[in-house]
Parts: sequence; C-alpha cells; structure tokens
Amino acid sequence: MSQNKLIVPGFGIGSVFGVPVTVGLAATSTLSITASLVGQYAVSGIVTGIQLNQISTSSGVTGTYSILNGAPGRVFLDGQSGFLVNTTTTASIVFHGG
Repeated sequence: MSQNKLIVPGFGIGSVFGVPVTVGLAATSTLSITASLVGQYAVSGIVTGIQLNQISTSSGVTGTYSILNGAPGRVFLDGQSGFLVNTTTTASIVFHGG
C-alpha cells in the first residue's frame, strides 16, 4: 500500500483523496469545467450566488440542471457538461477528489 493512501492526522485530505484542485471563479461569470476535472468530487466554496450546473445536449435528454446551488456538496463531472455560474463576487471553488 502506498503511504500516500494512509490517513495521517494533520496531513490533510490529500492523504486519501489526492490533491484538491482550486478553480478561480471571476465575479458574474460562467466557467466551463473541462476535461481536467473528471470523476466524483466533493465541492467547497459554493456559496449564495454561485451554482454548479450540468447541461445536457445529447441522447434525447436536453436541459440545464442545477446540481449545487449556494451550498457545497458532491458531484460527478464528465469533463464537458459541468458549468460554474457566478452572480456574485470573485470566489475560489475547491474540488476534492474521491
């Protein structure tokens, strides 16, 4: 077993789930979540005025679905359907793998 998989007090979430990815989100903007983030994540930094949308345009299912809206949570990203939408001030959104 790799030592990077051990849960070590004080080592942080990276000891189990890898290094968190921080995404800067400009004020009043929409940001596409690209292939750099694919998989299941816990997302923090989502506050009132910020939401994570999933947009479907294929397979006969179309629409925009608000997955996280003003509160942190968990999400699965496919690298093309996820969009961060910000209607407030600049923010940092952190994606924790796992």
